[in-house]
Amino acid sequence: MRVRHVVKYSASGKRKSKTKRKAKLSIVVQLKVKPDRYPALSHVVDGSKGAVQIPPGCVVLGLKSNGPTLSLKVEPPEYWDAEVPGEPAADPSGANIIAMMMLSLYQVLTLAKTIDKGQKSA
Repeated sequence: MRVRHVVKYSASGKRKSKTKRKAKLSIVVQLKVKPDRYPALSHVVDGSKGAVQIPPGCVVLGLKSNGPTLSLKVEPPEYWDAEVPGEPAADPSGANIIAMMMLSLYQVLTLAKTIDKGQKSA
């Protein structure tokens, strides 16, 4: 949560203060991968934002590959809820967002592996 506090003084010496609070949530999912199994991963990550499939209303903030870590950062919609067992799932639910993020990361890994196999056979 971001808190912004502003204090102003008038000419007569009276004091006014305002506080604004802004909540911004982001979900980060990381996978640890073996770089020797996915050597083309760093090249694939640059152009694979189109391969990421997330629920409507979510915004992809970043897809990064730093050595052995592949991470996906998503901003969920303003109104989302955790899934409660026995009740119908909210649209979108937190579990659904995370599951789709994991599937998207595995899809990027598969794409990196197929590109690497294509380069070896050529």
